[in-house]
Amino acid sequence: SSEALSAMTAAAAAISSAAEPPPLLTVGDLSRGAAVWAPVALCIVSRRHAPLCFKAVLLAVHTLARASLKQPLSLSLETALTHLALAVPLPPPGGPAVRFVL
Repeated sequence: SSEALSAMTAAAAAISSAAEPPPLLTVGDLSRGAAVWAPVALCIVSRRHAPLCFKAVLLAVHTLARASLKQPLSLSLETALTHLALAVPLPPPGGPAVRFVL
């Protein structure tokens, strides 16, 4: 009916007007330490088939990233990822597990 259509149109207009885009930041805002949130995706690409190991790594990085929202970390997330990529050895296939701490 036309009443239902006009009610749906009014609801859609209210939703679209309520969801205002965030204000644009200037370089000056960023230099003064403005908080910026940007969606990020992280994936592991490897020739090795170690899904449980890779899942554990991604969960550890996710936990570290969430902890950084509550309080500043003593180590930056970028430093932790660099350490993980360059200093933690891959376990040999069928060999003992390698333990790591971020």
